[in-house]
Amino acid sequence: MSRSRAEDGAGTLSARVMDQIGTRIVSGAYKVGATLPPELMLCEEYGLSRTPLREAMKKLHAKRLIAMGPKSGTRVLPESCWNQLDPDLLRWRFASSPDEWLLGQLQELRIAFEPEACRLAAQNGSAAAHVTIREAFERLASASADPSRTIDPDVEFHASIARATQNIFLVSISAAISTALHLQFQLAAERETFPASELEQHRLICDAILARDGEAAARHMRALIGQSRASLVEALPRMRGKRRRPASTAAVT
Repeated sequence: MSRSRAEDGAGTLSARVMDQIGTRIVSGAYKVGATLPPELMLCEEYGLSRTPLREAMKKLHAKRLIAMGPKSGTRVLPESCWNQLDPDLLRWRFASSPDEWLLGQLQELRIAFEPEACRLAAQNGSAAAHVTIREAFERLASASADPSRTIDPDVEFHASIARATQNIFLVSISAAISTALHLQFQLAAERETFPASELEQHRLICDAILARDGEAAARHMRALIGQSRASLVEALPRMRGKRRRPASTAAVT
């Protein structure tokens, strides 16, 4: 059965208000442990009816950002409860002016996962999988003169390495963090140039995997992650000047 226009409109409104409330939670405007305003007040604040607001709250509850109870109201849960790899939550975090701490958290995750993925890709990857890695690197190299064009091939380079491991769990983890990588690379693309040293590390990773030298591939991946973190942290003050912070409150239209 097709959706009515009214249902589609309510869905769009719920997504928009979910974005606004989610961003306010992640940015700290709604503090952990705080109780959100009553439903009627939120409807007035965001300029919408109860139906899309309730849909938005259900989605935020599914992401484990809030708890809802008939007596306790709607309460912001501790960060330890949040689904940190949820694509929307990651997007809200990066929209709320990413800082060195957030980048450090992501880099620690990458260090725990990607070097081992490189080692297994070298060991287990098929010839076809290795060709895919090489092609992704070549697309990245071709786009390196314009950092804004490097985002997709860079994400694909890392994803193709994970797929080459032939480990179903590592592939699943890679899919879960692909949004985080895309957002980090999108932030990195705000730099004036794509660093030649990082491109060289990508090449060394690619060459080592194709040579089935897993230890070298893992070593170069660790070096790449360290280099990218350092260059991003150095560029953060300039990037913040270019980025617009989301408004703390606005009616949904």
